[in-house]
Amino acid sequence: MISNYAELFLICAIILMPIFYETSSRFRYYFKFVVYYGVVILNSFLLIPVFLFRPCDVRNLM
Repeated sequence: MISNYAELFLICAIILMPIFYETSSRFRYYFKFVVYYGVVILNSFLLIPVFLFRPCDVRNLM
């Protein structure tokens, strides 16, 4: 039953997101900030293990 409410909330949020994005500059700013923050976190989770396999290597910066 709880998963049904979660799915309903997610569907409503996905439907309302483009409406808020077009009408509210504040929502647009915070949405872009959250997307940027998520991309940075995802990159760190993906790249830090690679950097750990090659410590003190200049090629980590390429």
